[in-house]
Amino acid sequence: MRVALVEVKAKEETTLLTHAFTTRKTALKQELTSLRQAEKDLSKRLHDKSQEAVELEAKILPLRTQAIKLEEAIETSKANMTRLEERSISREMQLGRAEAELLQQAERFKKS
Repeated sequence: MRVALVEVKAKEETTLLTHAFTTRKTALKQELTSLRQAEKDLSKRLHDKSQEAVELEAKILPLRTQAIKLEEAIETSKANMTRLEERSISREMQLGRAEAELLQQAERFKKS
């Protein structure tokens, strides 16, 4: 009788352990499925964001190119302005010399 009682308790424990194992196995499968779905969703979001980044880069690139060209044009304009200012100063100096010469000639003409 004692052996039968031990066998019954062993069967009960086995049944309880089997039930606990099955419950845990089901919970882990559900969790794994949920994690796989989350990974799939995140991968899709990452792909979408990557596509968005590529599209934005495509929009930005022509603007960067235009900005570089404008900066080059600014530098060219600055160089031209500097050259024109130097020429203007040189011409003003020549004009001043010419005016001084004309004044001297006028003075000499008046004296003669």
